[in-house]
Amino acid sequence: MLKPLRREMTHMEDASDEELVRKATCGEEDAYRQLVARYKNYVFAVIGRQIGDRDTAEELAQDVFVKAYKALSHFRTEATFKTWLTKITLNTTRSYFKSRRYKESIQTVSNEDVSIPEQGKLVPDLVVTRDLLSVFQLCFGALSPLMQDVITLCGYQGESYEQASKMLDIPVGTVRSRLNRARIALKECMQSKGAL
Repeated sequence: MLKPLRREMTHMEDASDEELVRKATCGEEDAYRQLVARYKNYVFAVIGRQIGDRDTAEELAQDVFVKAYKALSHFRTEATFKTWLTKITLNTTRSYFKSRRYKESIQTVSNEDVSIPEQGKLVPDLVVTRDLLSVFQLCFGALSPLMQDVITLCGYQGESYEQASKMLDIPVGTVRSRLNRARIALKECMQSKGAL
């Protein structure tokens, strides 16, 4: 009687990130597709909260997964795949903020008359929201890249100080102080623009 062959994992959804990375580095495209499916919403959310523009966020998210695929052989299992992917995501977003394309879009926003209505005047919520978003993006872009990273991870993604510390390779105390300074800088900038 023949022994049944050991069944290979047929459902990639059940595989751990480490297993999927191992299979993807061996050339199994379905394994990498599963990693993309698992993390696409997370990557989009991290980028989208920093960028504020859906089309640009989608484009940058695709860039993140292309970069991750090309660098997959350099992934070390000391960190989780999510931590590694977050670093790539933050670096991609940081590169975007340094790019000519971003500077041109900010120049357009700062040249427009972004006016926040006086207290008590009725205006459509959409207009106020769009104007506030424009001011926020301008102020967020003025933060240092490390402050942007900390406020994105802890302020928007809800990561703990400890997890952000691992993702950014900095001490927990530094995460706390940068987050505090980033919040103060954002508030001061938005107040100076009349948004708060």
